[in-house]
Amino acid sequence: MPAGLDGTRLSAGLRADPGHRRRPRWFRADLVVSSLRRDRGPSSLRDGLLEATTKEVLMKRFEVYEMALQMVSALRPAVERIRLHDRDLAQQLKRAGSSVPGNIAEGARRAGQDRLHHYRIAAGSAGEVLSHLAVAVAWGDVDQATVTPALTVLDSILAILWRLTHP
Repeated sequence: MPAGLDGTRLSAGLRADPGHRRRPRWFRADLVVSSLRRDRGPSSLRDGLLEATTKEVLMKRFEVYEMALQMVSALRPAVERIRLHDRDLAQQLKRAGSSVPGNIAEGARRAGQDRLHHYRIAAGSAGEVLSHLAVAVAWGDVDQATVTPALTVLDSILAILWRLTHP
């Protein structure tokens, strides 16, 4: 039995830290440790392909973040013109546009499903930006020529985010 902080034995159901969450029954620490070992000998062709794909996805993450910042810059003139006609739509567009690079950056710092979750949120926000721009053009608040630079970058961002969330 494990020892507590004061050296006393703990029963099987108790932990030294009462706030500590129990691991699920299916959790196997030995599998986690064995999957982290690097001493498995020379890498096979499959491992090399996996490594190349991983590096490619890593580069796409950096690229999509830079593109998201470009999209925000391209949105600026559109947001300023939309604000003259519809202040609420301009605020929603600005929030959604700011959410895209924020969630991409946060996703890049996460792992596993948490990472994919943030990339999906970024894709949803990018879709929201697309919708708000379409609404603004439909209302005549802004012309198509003003939103075209943002739409061009936005299309590429959505394509890369699709690839990152559907490996």
